[in-house]
Amino acid sequence: MSTPQGPKRHLPANPSQENLRKQAKRLAKAEGLRLAAAQRRLAGEYGHRTWADLMRAADTLAGAEPAKAGPLCQAAARADAAEVRALLAQGESANGRNDDVKTPLWCASASDASADRRIAIVRQLLEAGASPRQQCEDWTTPLHAAARSGPLQLVELLIRGGVLPWIGDRHGKTALDYARGGSAPDREAIVELLDRPVIRDPNFRAAVAAIRTGDVDGLLPIWGKSRTDLLRCRGWTASRAENISSAPITCDNCPSRK
Repeated sequence: MSTPQGPKRHLPANPSQENLRKQAKRLAKAEGLRLAAAQRRLAGEYGHRTWADLMRAADTLAGAEPAKAGPLCQAAARADAAEVRALLAQGESANGRNDDVKTPLWCASASDASADRRIAIVRQLLEAGASPRQQCEDWTTPLHAAARSGPLQLVELLIRGGVLPWIGDRHGKTALDYARGGSAPDREAIVELLDRPVIRDPNFRAAVAAIRTGDVDGLLPIWGKSRTDLLRCRGWTASRAENISSAPITCDNCPSRK
């Protein structure tokens, strides 16, 4: 049996997170890696499973206090509706403080509280102007947390609030990825909601983009019509939803279809 090997590197007595970031960038450039991959390799060389673990170890050795959540994030994590209401009334931003690692919406979505209480807090924050598109330090959005734990009603609430389902975390994982690996009782329903079809045909994708922006001239080479004929097609429509990939496209008045 081989003897387990220790870390290849050891942190100095007073490590600098900035120095570690520079090391990761140099490694990525030297090895032709993406930065996230270089960070993971560097963390492993220092004996840590993830980059976040390495950063926390550097903080501990340097004597830095771990990041603390602001009062609104803490209240949202407890799903304390009365405290959230009071803090908002006192002027706390619904998006939290600049030094918060997570957003209040994320904290509410990931809370251990009951589904009803979490949904109530998320609705309260959205009505107060919280942005569901705001990303946390690890690039996740509230939808990542909701997709992992459910319920479907919370996921739907965030989508109606304007969250972008295609946003990836630091490693490129979307809310759909979180849902597939999650533990929500209604996981299959959440996956079905988030698993929208992808437009792979380049011409159709270009047509969707042109329709969405109202670019008539951009449709001419795609549809092979004159501008006059195309403008005569008053029946074509496309959904204005954020995820345009599933929008039906019709052209009932198009001369070529008669």
